[in-house]
Amino acid sequence: MQIVLSRTELLSVLKRAGAACNPSDMLMMRQSVLIVAEEKTITFGATDGPLAVVCRALGGEIKETGRTVLNHKRLSAIANELPDGHVEITTVGFKVSIRSSSSKRKFSMTSLDSKDFPAVLDERPGVPMYTVEAKILNQAINEVSFAIERSAVDGALLAPSEDRKGFQLVTLSGRASAIATGWFTQTGEVTDCLLPSNLMDALGALKGDGLELTFSMDDKKIFVESGDTIVMASRLQNTFPNVWRHALDAQPVEHRFRVSSDRFLESVHAVSVAADMVEGSERFIQIDVKFAEGGCTVSTRKSEKSHGEDELVVLDPTAGEFSLSMDAQVLSAALRSFSPAELDLFCDGPTPGLIMLKNDSLIVLAVPLTQIPDKPKEKK
Repeated sequence: MQIVLSRTELLSVLKRAGAACNPSDMLMMRQSVLIVAEEKTITFGATDGPLAVVCRALGGEIKETGRTVLNHKRLSAIANELPDGHVEITTVGFKVSIRSSSSKRKFSMTSLDSKDFPAVLDERPGVPMYTVEAKILNQAINEVSFAIERSAVDGALLAPSEDRKGFQLVTLSGRASAIATGWFTQTGEVTDCLLPSNLMDALGALKGDGLELTFSMDDKKIFVESGDTIVMASRLQNTFPNVWRHALDAQPVEHRFRVSSDRFLESVHAVSVAADMVEGSERFIQIDVKFAEGGCTVSTRKSEKSHGEDELVVLDPTAGEFSLSMDAQVLSAALRSFSPAELDLFCDGPTPGLIMLKNDSLIVLAVPLTQIPDKPKEKK
């Protein structure tokens, strides 16, 4: 095999394929990328078992057809060291040379037997369900990923709206749930789809203005196609709880407070640090948020000795006052997932949780499972 392609294109396909490589896996094939040059197309493929990525190089020249399997980490390091210009990859048996057309730099590698590589290039997507712009989907993923429960449903539910024109992307954990919304550019056979975390991570490498992703499924896998890339992931066997749907219909308005998102995040961080400074870092630090018309107090206390408090101004409040407790880590992660200047905060129910609303995206923070005791227990 002998191929020539630009360094920029080589780095691009290696980045996309790299989402399905596992450099710590005992199997060398799962650390590697398959390169196939045939029928005027240069194709790269990689898989770690549950996830696979196949992508085509949009440019390039095939001087001699063939295929090879190279260690992804090593090949990426070489591509990063080469100067801009074209890169030539030549294989003779299991010996591979990589050189730049714009310099005398040359590298050597040893390939694996391509016959042992899984048949990822033979996978074929099913009937398209819907198409969504990559930018819209990745934004939704960024907003809800903090609430993924890795020990339970390790993924997010992509649920079409009732009018089939839009979707809700939903994550759910024991301490919080999050709902982000978006819209489809095309729809076919519309159905719910449970997206594994590894699939969502791989989609993060697919960028570009106007880039569209088409979803399809068969009995075992989910397929996501872009113009030159196919991402495949094994379907999760879990079922997603249906309780999240009630949040869409139950946005209370009697206690709404609008705050500066940056300032609120600063307050949460400040009071968390204040509590940590005395007793050291712990995963669960409860934040108490008290709202009154015109103002808000954010505080935390793990004992009589460790506490913090900060005040900030509430913008455009409704009448009323309430108090609630939140886990500091979850609240901080939720705030970081949003990027607007302002957030609408709602209180929900007699034992309040917190709902944060940004445009059409929604985060529901559950009341923590463990509350701060009135008095700390004495250590024996």
